[in-house]
Amino acid sequence: MSLEPGTALPNTVARPNSLPPCPRSRPVAGLHDWYTIRDMSFLNFCPSCMGFLGSTRFRDYFIPSFQKDPRQPIICAMSHPWLRVAWLQSIKQDRKDLGLIWHIAHGPPAGTKPCSGTKSDLRRWYHLTDPRTKRAVDNFDICSACVRNIDLIFPNLQFCVFDRPQDKKEVEKICNLNTHSRHFLPILNELERLSERSKDSIRHRDFQDFVDYIRRISRNRQCVKDTLLATQSWHFHPEIPELTICEECYEEVVWPLRDRSIAHDVSKTLKLVPALRKSSLLPGTSCQLYSERMRRVFRDAVSRNNLESLKQTAQYRYHMEHRLQEMHKLYEMDQLAGIDRRHEIEKNISIWKSIE
Repeated sequence: MSLEPGTALPNTVARPNSLPPCPRSRPVAGLHDWYTIRDMSFLNFCPSCMGFLGSTRFRDYFIPSFQKDPRQPIICAMSHPWLRVAWLQSIKQDRKDLGLIWHIAHGPPAGTKPCSGTKSDLRRWYHLTDPRTKRAVDNFDICSACVRNIDLIFPNLQFCVFDRPQDKKEVEKICNLNTHSRHFLPILNELERLSERSKDSIRHRDFQDFVDYIRRISRNRQCVKDTLLATQSWHFHPEIPELTICEECYEEVVWPLRDRSIAHDVSKTLKLVPALRKSSLLPGTSCQLYSERMRRVFRDAVSRNNLESLKQTAQYRYHMEHRLQEMHKLYEMDQLAGIDRRHEIEKNISIWKSIE
């Protein structure tokens, strides 16, 4: 497979070092202005992202994409976090071809399980060893698929950051580098800073600083947003048990306001939440304070000392979340049975996004 462009670009082509947001991060149908890459026609790029990529040395790789079915929804490849990182690093590192993009876009090889995202999975995990204690940093685990991506993007860090002993047992955990984590990009920024030194010149202090950073962000359970968890231990206000708050969101939102009445009454330690509903279809509880909308609602209620408005918003969101999640599960079951529920699923997601 050849990844060389037809004509080389001069070294004077601009090399931007930041990425603009992608306006087509959700699938859309009926548009005919997409671009793709020779040898990687499964990737599609919107005109907005092409405006950025067209200013790089890689512009001659792109060709117009002619879709066979205009009814088929398409999502821009630049909406995928790992691909965005791969593009930015290909530019920053002055790579001469799209080899990195090709490997990231094709995913892990056979025998390597893909990252399970915000869902827990049973597997053998990589960890980070603290050079001072010779022990793994607690609550920080990375799957082999994400370690592979890091090795590809920062090759000089390969085999010198994350460990996975041969005798390590399989356990059920969530990958701390999943792309839904709010720590995803900050961790990669720290890895980039570490990789700017050659493997032979990475100082003990550099690595220890990285370990200390990881320990700070791993101190609390990572927020997995609207993923339903089996645990019933949460921070919550005694009068609003529906407003369950994970450790991470408590530290970020509630703790700084702890001297104010409503925030002060939120439990400072994890406590068992009273059973509010029973669902054999979708048991579990999720964090209710991860979204910018709910954080604004909480801060506004605290500033005005208006517990009732917070209660009404939290209870409505809680009941709608579980109702929509159950409907989504039923639609997915219909899809597996051969019943087309794509329209209903899209509408369900749209409703949830409006109140999330």
